[in-house]
Amino acid sequence: MNPPEPTDHGVTFDLASLAEELLAEARRGGEGQAARTLIRSADLRIVVVALAAGATISEHHAAVTASVHTLTGRVRLQLPVRVCT
Repeated sequence: MNPPEPTDHGVTFDLASLAEELLAEARRGGEGQAARTLIRSADLRIVVVALAAGATISEHHAAVTASVHTLTGRVRLQLPVRVCT
């Protein structure tokens, strides 16, 4: 696994290529998911997660605000007060 990029001078990522790579990995894996941490610093963490069709992520709690961006496909996100699709 590749370590997160240092963010001292800004970074760029080819998200389309990364999404293809992780989705292929997710489809090969038994759990149907793959992830890579792109940025890890004291105040920011960016993780790209790929899920094969029908795969799920179990309930997750985070101490900080999360932002979800769907690059391809569809996601159903169940929050405490509502469901987002």
